[in-house]
Amino acid sequence: MMLGEGAPRAIADMHAVWLEPLLPYPGTTNRWESRCLVCGHTMAPMLGNIRRGQGPCEHCGGKARLDPVVAAAVMWEAGFEPVTDYPRSNLPWHSRCLTCRSVRGRRLSHIRAGIGCRDCAGLAPTDSHLAAIEMRGREFNPLIAFPGLGAPWQSQCLNCDNEVYPRLNNLRSRQGRGCWFCAKRGLDPAAPALLYVMTHTSHGAVKIGITGTHVRPSRVKEHERHGWKLHETMTLPTGRDAYRIEQLVLRWLQTRGLRPFLTAMQMPQAGWTETFCEDHVTAPEMWQLAQKACGPR
Repeated sequence: MMLGEGAPRAIADMHAVWLEPLLPYPGTTNRWESRCLVCGHTMAPMLGNIRRGQGPCEHCGGKARLDPVVAAAVMWEAGFEPVTDYPRSNLPWHSRCLTCRSVRGRRLSHIRAGIGCRDCAGLAPTDSHLAAIEMRGREFNPLIAFPGLGAPWQSQCLNCDNEVYPRLNNLRSRQGRGCWFCAKRGLDPAAPALLYVMTHTSHGAVKIGITGTHVRPSRVKEHERHGWKLHETMTLPTGRDAYRIEQLVLRWLQTRGLRPFLTAMQMPQAGWTETFCEDHVTAPEMWQLAQKACGPR
């Protein structure tokens, strides 16, 4: 390939976005025939557009229209039977799961990325009436309308009569926890408890948590061994009080659109569901919420 002025840098820029030029460099404003090193398709983007942030490959980005026969073959191979005409890879395509027989709009771009059937995985939207029946079968009596699979659901444990906030998708998973008070998990509902707020500098995260005051090993010390620093603590008369305050703070944060920030892999000692990005809520702000939830003392 003959190189013109600026060609070495141009080729390097193309390689940086996983494109292999097939023709000599034509300039930034002309189309440059290239091959995508990810999917193998040939295209002709303008280098100027790529340098301005435009996605290099429309096939990888889900913007190119596949041949409908090829698209259908991809769906069948992934275990889905198309029931409508192919729209486009990034648009919902109604198809039937060959395992559970559910019919939903599934995006071909998601299927190609390895995302399977949400119904089989227990992640699909659930009918509120059926969800309430399922909760009672798991020994929880819902106290409010179904909030969604991943949201805390205010309920009464039918074993211990305590008010709890389990998530239905957690209950469906093998690692999902049920009633905190029945499991105790270091928190005795009738014994003194500790509510704490901690920060993690390298993760840029803030966390709220609760534990029994006499639990050994110390839950706070366990977090500190993983790089967390204690911001504030308060001692509550009972584990029931600590749990109520923690859940109220979490609900307030969720109404602001905040979701858990870290993952279970980042927190092997558990507790990742009570972590948040400190860019969205600081430790002092979270502590103020905890004091507000606690009320006059």
